[in-house]
Amino acid sequence: MIIRIIRNIRFAALLLSAAALILAAPAQGSTLAYSHDFQWDVGAPAPYGWSAGTIQSAPNPDYDGWRRFLGEFVNETVTLSLNDLAPHAFVQVEFDLYLLRSWDGESDEFGKDFFGFRADGSQLLRESFSNGGAGQSYCGSACVSGQSVYAPMTGAAETYSLGYRFDNWLPESPKYGTSEVMDSVYHFSFTFAHGASNLQLAFFGEGLQPFWVNREGGGYWDESWGLDNVSVHLMPVPEPQTWALLLAGFLLAFAARRRAAADF
Repeated sequence: MIIRIIRNIRFAALLLSAAALILAAPAQGSTLAYSHDFQWDVGAPAPYGWSAGTIQSAPNPDYDGWRRFLGEFVNETVTLSLNDLAPHAFVQVEFDLYLLRSWDGESDEFGKDFFGFRADGSQLLRESFSNGGAGQSYCGSACVSGQSVYAPMTGAAETYSLGYRFDNWLPESPKYGTSEVMDSVYHFSFTFAHGASNLQLAFFGEGLQPFWVNREGGGYWDESWGLDNVSVHLMPVPEPQTWALLLAGFLLAFAARRRAAADF
């Protein structure tokens, strides 16, 4: 049994090595096709290529007004359209997602609250997220086989860092509750095959409570989201020698597996 486990581990290591070659090969010679950190004036309209949004500033005073992003969005789809892209075979998209206030994740009473991402109509992400209370389906690198719900903010890069607050009393009621900081930041990176000259990226929220909460000095959305640090890299078709390395890696892994099965 121990020998078999060792052999399986060796086989898995070979597969991982081959997979690493595949993932590394397209990244060679990648070019930046788009990048934006939204450090424009607060209230400015969305940059060219975006379908909606205005520039917002996170209220945490430690940022001194410099941490800006595109938002706030609720139950809507926001797209970024890129045209006349250079020849490529793969695309890598990275972005920071800001989840603001009372996201309820898998709550049966107030949820379920989803965020998703599509590239040219292909869905790459659709998970529930929570900033407290109920759990969420998104787990990042902490996923466990057979588990479907995780603690709030699992996989978040930052928690309670943006300075957004949620007051747990109704707008028409006296101020008898508490005001809590509720926000989280997630970093996402997606790499996928793509060769067309045009690309449309779609970011969307679903199931959110689209309530505007009136407060002195204005108000806020009950739960909303925003985007920051969006970048798109184009990756070329691997050269023939790279494909040869990939094929050799898979053949090596396959041969090792055959030997392990024959020796057992």
